[in-house]
Amino acid sequence: MKPALFVAFSLFASLASAAPGLDPDKRSIAMPFTEPQTLDPQRADDAFAQIVLSHALESLVRADQNETIIPGAAESWTQDSPTKFTFKLRKGSVWSDGVPVKADDFVFSWQRAVDPKTAAPGASSYYVVKNGLAVNTGKLAPDQLGIKALDERTLVVELENPTPYFLPMLAACNEFQPSRRDVVEKFGEAYAADAEKLVFNGPFTVSHWAHSASLTLTKNERYWNKDQIQLNEIRMILVPDHRTAYNMVKTGQLAIVRSMPTHLAREAQKDGLQVRHYNHGSIYAFDFNTKRGLSANKHVRKAVQYAINRREFVDKVDETPGMKPSARPIPDYMPGVKQTYAKEHPVQWPDAQLDKAKAELELARKELGVETLPPLTIMASDSEVVRRDVEYFQAYLKTSIGLEVKTDFQAFKVTMDRSDRGDYEVAIFSSGPDVLDPVTFLESFTSFAPGYDTWSTPAYDALMKRAATEADPAKRFATLFEAESMLIEEAPTVPIMQSTRVYVVDPRLTGVLRRVVGADPDFYYARIEPKLASAPAKKKN
Repeated sequence: MKPALFVAFSLFASLASAAPGLDPDKRSIAMPFTEPQTLDPQRADDAFAQIVLSHALESLVRADQNETIIPGAAESWTQDSPTKFTFKLRKGSVWSDGVPVKADDFVFSWQRAVDPKTAAPGASSYYVVKNGLAVNTGKLAPDQLGIKALDERTLVVELENPTPYFLPMLAACNEFQPSRRDVVEKFGEAYAADAEKLVFNGPFTVSHWAHSASLTLTKNERYWNKDQIQLNEIRMILVPDHRTAYNMVKTGQLAIVRSMPTHLAREAQKDGLQVRHYNHGSIYAFDFNTKRGLSANKHVRKAVQYAINRREFVDKVDETPGMKPSARPIPDYMPGVKQTYAKEHPVQWPDAQLDKAKAELELARKELGVETLPPLTIMASDSEVVRRDVEYFQAYLKTSIGLEVKTDFQAFKVTMDRSDRGDYEVAIFSSGPDVLDPVTFLESFTSFAPGYDTWSTPAYDALMKRAATEADPAKRFATLFEAESMLIEEAPTVPIMQSTRVYVVDPRLTGVLRRVVGADPDFYYARIEPKLASAPAKKKN
């Protein structure tokens, strides 16, 4: 074992044993986590960063237990027109170092996020704001973004077009959270790289961050709604795998495990632990980088798309309760006009169309002028569950249609970094929504979306721009369905399933929100009930 790894895991072991996973007296809990790439809200692009940031920073609004939009950093707002909002910030609200929270903090943050120099992966979220696209593509200066401070507490936002999901987007997306100019300028590129290189306006602060080991959130005593926050401490511990996490929750070293594979869920039920599941909201899919290797060939992509037996994968490989096969990039719970979008715009796609898949591979061989196709390389996280999935598809594609597949397993942080740079041929990822609207799964495939352009066409761009300016909801969803149909036909993404998650939690920990959009889990309303039983239930004879 390398010395650096030995130090990290020694620290992990000492932290795991230093305190219980749930301490009613200290109102402290522990959970497993994966190291975030950054805690810069304008640059963060992974689920664990979003969990941390949603507790440490607060946007203008937030979502409550029922997904209703309620005041956050803004105590009130008015919608002055279909495209204009005025927000009034809270009087007396301060950052964790005592500096007042001002409207200019949001102006600076939003302009920073959309500035192409920042290279914010979520900058496309700002395209709903007036001039957001023009600023992000370098056609206008950042100060032309449709946001301005009238005074220290009054903020005016102008939108490019009427956007029904604007306020939910503010609540769910970390890109809209504030960064303070003086702190960003003080630390430069090192901003948010360590706990002491951040300030916080949310319900918690990042009080400790030992890289590759642990991170601690501590209740922010300067938070305006601190009396609502019942937890004093959330300790996040780097845990190497699901089995270790399960053993730790079973022995009381963790209070909650965000998710677990099905076989461990069954074991947890036998052990008398509290097992739950919920709609995670994400689409699990192959992401083809059409600028690299075999992925550039549409026939290869179509071969994979036709070949997959999604039902077999869900039932026999994944086996998680509630998982659904999905051949389309839009999940079935997305709202439409009167019903769900999926019911109003159905897609039929039979599984395992092997004759079509083999015919596509033959077309690919002829087009590329080769007798034998080279292997298709899939990059994926080295977690045990993802490794299992990729190895299944490796064997399945070989035996079903004769397509050779190579695997490229990397640490989660490495896969995210390489994905941002386009350094892969095929990746397998779960993508979740930022808002409850189909556009959230479609916009990343436009040529003007930030980040590496894995696939785009002028026709697709035109559809997405048309949808963005369409005021009639039925016509807008019909246009989005045209765009989705183009994605299905061109196959830069090949969906596999719509995800649910199974998890375990100490029964004394209540009020934890599991969300489809935004941070998941959310501990804003969490509390510890010390009188509830904490030991596993006894098995009946």
